Amino acid sequence: MISPVVPFILPSFALRFEIIPHQNEYKKAIAIMKNPRGEDMFRVDGMLAVSRTQVGASFFYKVTPLVVTMAGTHTIHLGLDEDPEQIATLVVLQEAIPQPMVSPIIG
Repeated sequence: MISPVVPFILPSFALRFEIIPHQNEYKKAIAIMKNPRGEDMFRVDGMLAVSRTQVGASFFYKVTPLVVTMAGTHTIHLGLDEDPEQIATLVVLQEAIPQPMVSPIIG
């Protein structure tokens, strides 16, 4: 993700997960996003029910709003009835928006 300004706020942010479930119910599903310093940006937890274990399952967590306070590599962790493990990263880059070149007026 590239932003000309940091910090910034995303009005809505969703994490989508796809898993191959090994059971019909996870009593402790935890998703965490950490900033580059390792501090929790958000943490969601609860129970996760899966209707069919024979096929893959997907689920998502929505965070409203998400406040991003620094550029760098943010980590995403997931735990299903176990300690959360890092499963993904989101890199936030702060980069100025290029200004268009203006041609001089020749008259």
